[in-house]
Amino acid sequence: LCNRAVAPYFKREKRGKIINISSIAGRRGADWIPHYSASKAGIIVLSQAIAAQLGPYDVNVNTICPGFIWTPMSVVAGEILEKTNPAFKNMNPTEIFDKIIKTRVPLGRAQKPESIGNAAVFLASGPVLIEGKIDLSGGSEACGAGLLWCGGPGGFHGGLSTSSEAEAGDGPGGGGGGLRKVSLE
Repeated sequence: LCNRAVAPYFKREKRGKIINISSIAGRRGADWIPHYSASKAGIIVLSQAIAAQLGPYDVNVNTICPGFIWTPMSVVAGEILEKTNPAFKNMNPTEIFDKIIKTRVPLGRAQKPESIGNAAVFLASGPVLIEGKIDLSGGSEACGAGLLWCGGPGGFHGGLSTSSEAEAGDGPGGGGGGLRKVSLE
């Protein structure tokens, strides 16, 4: 609804930035929360469609996909996993969360909410030329530095498979240098 509300203003002004929040669960389904994964995938695809619609009006549309952050949902998830997954039997939610971080996140640490806020500020600021999505997965998506962006007004593709898709810093997982427009057109 927010995307729909701002679209007419951005079209008229011929500029704008939209930032949607999804989850890495939208990129790879979680068997114990398929409904959550599907809803987060929907946000990613909706953002792609809106980017295609508003790109000609110089509107950037991005989706931030956070990874593992300790939230109240982590407690509920831990309680469910303890009952349904033998690997987590007799563990409390904090122990389960810590085990997931140690076994699924190469950086070995959970993210902080500030990471998501910082990404949003970066995307909303000045002449940022990224169009697509950013996964703040802490490495759990195996993209090195924990950042992945792809896409553009002409369409989106998953992953980073060609050099034309990864033109930020030093390429996929790169931490260096300049920022260039990322587009798949």
